[in-house]
Amino acid sequence: MELLDYYYRIEFQARGSPHVHMLVWIKDAPIYTPEPDNEADVCKFLGSIISCKIYDAEEDTLMEELVHDDVSEEEREARRKYRELGENSEISP
Repeated sequence: MELLDYYYRIEFQARGSPHVHMLVWIKDAPIYTPEPDNEADVCKFLGSIISCKIYDAEEDTLMEELVHDDVSEEEREARRKYRELGENSEISP
């Protein structure tokens, strides 16, 4: 798979959590049209390259470092307070 070009913008939500808006141009990627067969091909292609998972901070130290660097001081404080309250707390991080 060859990446031809890309554009991205990083934004931060109210609590400081970063997220990315991104466009990528991939060589030989299917071009979307509203026909059912084409839609299925595009969805299959996207499903083969997009994934999401919750990382384990102890196993993935690079990811933890990247997330830690991009999280605001307010978010870190909120997470610290949540950990202090314990898992039975009625608030969530």
